[in-house]
Amino acid sequence: MTLIIFISAIILLSLLGYIIYFLVKRKKRGDSKKNIKIKINKKEKKKSFDEVKGSYCDVVEKFMFNKEVKIMNLINKILPSDYVLFPKIGADKILEPVGNPNLYNSIKGKYLDFVIFDAKNMKPKVVIDTYDGSLDNEQLDLQAPEVFQAISSAELPIVEIKVKFEYLEEEIKNPIFEALGLIKKEEAINEQSNNDTSNNKV
Repeated sequence: MTLIIFISAIILLSLLGYIIYFLVKRKKRGDSKKNIKIKINKKEKKKSFDEVKGSYCDVVEKFMFNKEVKIMNLINKILPSDYVLFPKIGADKILEPVGNPNLYNSIKGKYLDFVIFDAKNMKPKVVIDTYDGSLDNEQLDLQAPEVFQAISSAELPIVEIKVKFEYLEEEIKNPIFEALGLIKKEEAINEQSNNDTSNNKV
């Protein structure tokens, strides 16, 4: 009887030892895989860092042309407090594709001169495009046709402002107010006519 108990104890201890050995070995294998992953991640990070090493950035000398700054200041002067103006807005940031994305994809990386937003919900309300016919180093061109097409398809009003040395306030105010729905087209025309003889330049 004692011999049977002794043999049973040896068998149980052997089984327990095998189970412990199996668990320890499994844990080591898991730790080894984890270490390999960490080493791979470190290599990837080092490779990513090496790719940009020696590459630098600098601040642009001029974010906007002087003539653009002048127009921006004039718009801010007449713009009601319910609206805010931002320059250099990505066209693909204020529009989204509906159905076929081809038109949307064509405007990626293209910027709008100015966009007027509703100050409360920041919804785009009016796009302003500036242009001139000068050949100097601050030449402003009209937007690409696909940009106009995308904006028009979204039924977002576009106001075009030609660069000049001097502006009548109504030249800036009336088309913008009309696009915002603050005045009717007929009112804008009448106001412009009434001020043609005045010298309200800004």
